[in-house]
Amino acid sequence: MTAPFLHTLTGKTLLRLALAGGLLLFGAAVFNATLLYRQSQTDALQRLAAAVAERARVAERVLGYTVETHETVRLAFAERWPAYQDDATTRRFDTILQRYPDGVWRNRPELADGSVHPTGWVPTATPLTTELKHLLVLFWDLSTRYGPGAAIRRDNLFFMGVPEQSNVGYDPYLFPNWVFDIPPDFDQRDYEWGRLAYAPARPGTRSRYATPLVDDIGPGPGLGPIFQVLTPVHVGERHIATVATTLRFKDFLARTMPLGAGPSRYLVFKPDGRLLADTREADPSAPSANQAVLDGLGGDLAGALLASTRQGAGAPVAGQSTDSDLYFATARIDGPDWYVAATLPGATVRADAWRVALWGSAVYLGVLLALLALLAAILRRQVAGPLGELTQAAERVAGGDMAVRLPSGRDDELGRLALAFNDMAGKIAERDATLRQDKQEIEAALTSLRLTEERWRAMTDNASDFVAVVDAAGALRYVSPPVERMLGRPPEHWVGRPVRELVLEADAEALVRQIEQPDGSAIQCRASHADGSERVLEAIASDLRGHPAVGGIVLNIRDVSEAVGAERQLRQAQKLEAIGTLAGGIAHDFNNILAAILGYGEMALKDAAEGGAQRRHIESALGAGLRAKSLVERILAFSRSGVGERVPVHVQSVVAEALDGVSATLPRELSLHRELRAGDAAVLGDPTQVHQVVLNLCANAVQAMKGAGTLTVVLDVVQTDAETPVTTRLLPAGSYVRLRVEDSGSGIDAALLERIFDPFFTTKEVGVGTGLGLSLVHGIVTELGGGIDVESRVGAGSRFTAYLPWHGAAARPVAADEPVAPGNGETVLLVDDEEALVRLGEEQLAELGYEAVGFASSGAALEAFRAAPDRFQVLLTDEAMPGMTGSELVAEIRRLRPALPIVLMSGYVTPALAARAREAGVAEVLNKPLVARDIARGLASALQRGRPGCGRAECDGS
Repeated sequence: MTAPFLHTLTGKTLLRLALAGGLLLFGAAVFNATLLYRQSQTDALQRLAAAVAERARVAERVLGYTVETHETVRLAFAERWPAYQDDATTRRFDTILQRYPDGVWRNRPELADGSVHPTGWVPTATPLTTELKHLLVLFWDLSTRYGPGAAIRRDNLFFMGVPEQSNVGYDPYLFPNWVFDIPPDFDQRDYEWGRLAYAPARPGTRSRYATPLVDDIGPGPGLGPIFQVLTPVHVGERHIATVATTLRFKDFLARTMPLGAGPSRYLVFKPDGRLLADTREADPSAPSANQAVLDGLGGDLAGALLASTRQGAGAPVAGQSTDSDLYFATARIDGPDWYVAATLPGATVRADAWRVALWGSAVYLGVLLALLALLAAILRRQVAGPLGELTQAAERVAGGDMAVRLPSGRDDELGRLALAFNDMAGKIAERDATLRQDKQEIEAALTSLRLTEERWRAMTDNASDFVAVVDAAGALRYVSPPVERMLGRPPEHWVGRPVRELVLEADAEALVRQIEQPDGSAIQCRASHADGSERVLEAIASDLRGHPAVGGIVLNIRDVSEAVGAERQLRQAQKLEAIGTLAGGIAHDFNNILAAILGYGEMALKDAAEGGAQRRHIESALGAGLRAKSLVERILAFSRSGVGERVPVHVQSVVAEALDGVSATLPRELSLHRELRAGDAAVLGDPTQVHQVVLNLCANAVQAMKGAGTLTVVLDVVQTDAETPVTTRLLPAGSYVRLRVEDSGSGIDAALLERIFDPFFTTKEVGVGTGLGLSLVHGIVTELGGGIDVESRVGAGSRFTAYLPWHGAAARPVAADEPVAPGNGETVLLVDDEEALVRLGEEQLAELGYEAVGFASSGAALEAFRAAPDRFQVLLTDEAMPGMTGSELVAEIRRLRPALPIVLMSGYVTPALAARAREAGVAEVLNKPLVARDIARGLASALQRGRPGCGRAECDGS
């Protein structure tokens, strides 16, 4: 290695690492020292907190012995008290206490030694009741039983009756003869412990603690500060007594506080700032004797200690008194609510913390320096040398020397790097030759690709379909030239536009969905040509988003307008043919039913009195039957695209009658609201058409509401002064009878509005809608010269408004009787496969003056005719019958009697049927259902036509 080590990359790196490492080590040492210093302070506070917590728990255990004794005595009192309610107990009192000359009750002289016996005292002011005597005797026995146990701890045990002042207890050490030392006017309530004893207390009240003080009675001053633990005793809910224990505060401190020399100082204080004990004093209980306070400690220690009592939830609290330069911790003594505190001088804590921090940092710094030196030596030997050799070899390769190689005996990263370098140098020449060959192949491929693209463009530019590519954002990225021929606008017009603009807005969503989920299927969409015409396009989407050359959805679009138009015409013709077939199939049966209704209705009408309700009802039924007949005719006419005769129609009466029928069929939860304000306004048409418009619009509304909602029908007359656009057309200015049908149903999607008038189009479930109703309405309104406007919103219902051209006024229709030509006793051969219609026909013909012979079978009728062909003057037969049709019966009878007048009836009279009947010699072809006047007119006409061709004898006989 020719260059000095420090001039190499490794040397420079190591130098930088050394400088950075030195700064890092210094910073780390400072940071580590700071952490150790703070941790040492924290540890000191934690040790203080643990110490005060331990002292507080010891104090609680010491006081707990006394409280446990009180609890034992309280339970014994409650157990024994009932047994002391007798005269024997009263007599025992006199053996224990007696009244002395000063009026105070004390121990009898033979029991005066308080170091052996319990002592008792009752002041002069206390009434000596029987209950109090019983209490004092029980106190005496309890003191005798439990007093010696307390005395072992140099504590006394005494009792006080509540509320009367009295005292009995065992005190061999503290105040053995106190009852003889106190003055006659001694009052226990003058002392805190007395007030606590007689303070009201509920059952379960915890023990109470008096503040340590120097007693001024008997040997009290010589005992130092003392304090009392007092526990209420109850009988039921009544506070009847208090059991108490007096403790020397100095003895209490000796049991609970470390009084020897040490760095910590212990204080006992109350939350009100009263200092009770200080272990730095020669007599730790001196503060209680002197009634000292925390403020006397100086600095801010008092405030810090008192503040700590307001923190935490019973846990020790640690802190620092800045002015006093003291670290402290406090803990609460449960029961008396005193606090014990331990303090340490700040200088002591800091000295210990610095000592720990400096030693820890020195060790840390030494270890890091040793590691850094070791790392530098390893890097110089293992990295710098090999990297220098690699640099020289790379320079030689760059100069063109491809034969250079590195030693590769090492089994590490640098050894693998040498192997890789050697492999790289050997492959560079091979790669160079390969790249030259690849270049030639790429140029050939580009030439082939260019030719392929030219062929593809030639095909797409001249195809009948056009191709479009849609990107991920839904925009047209490419459109082939045939789009101009198909839609009238060049490809430049479409590129960059959203694909939905290719088609009408109504079909845009369908095209977008096809693009989002391309499956190769074809969909049809409508589009607008530049000249304004509408085209139908067929689009097939292919997903080529993954193809690198396309990267989008490819649409192949073809103009299928002519094919769709032809298919639509074919489908419409098929639909109409289906309607005709369906109508023809049901006409016969339906008209047979109507025939019975109309026939019997006419017969009933003749027997009804003029002006009566029965006649009105029958007339209404006949009117409805006639409209039903016309309705069948209209369906048949619609299937044949036929147009009936137009007359002025009184619209309001037809609408009202139609609504009466609608109202009778509505579900209970659906209400009908009508507003008919058209008066005598008329339209030019026929009543059945208007009736059908109302029924179909109402039926559509009722189905949309699915059994619940409000159907509103409004009829009025409006005047428009200008052309008015509606959904189906542009209405010219003029007067119109306006029919509005509104529902509160589900509404119609906007995409479906353009198709709702198509025959057989329906959005309802199977069995609910046929798809014919609105198409019939549209056909009728358009035929009458009007238009329909549709307003709908999904979820808010629909409103259909039909505008019918106003055609002046019309009189309200009145039922009128039309005279019919009566018969003259001619015998009529009546044939119908419906037995009810046969019976009805016989009755009708009899009332018309004919003699009817009815048969429900065409075969039976033929047999009767063969038996007596001259008996009958005219044949009245139905066409559609089982076994033998009416036309076949006519042919058979014609062979037997060619000149017989014949009338043929059918529920579905087609032009073909009428032509066949005429050729067979039928005089009249009648369309069922028939009323009396239709039958009379047909028979009269047939008989009249038959007379010129018949013989006189035959005519006379008729």
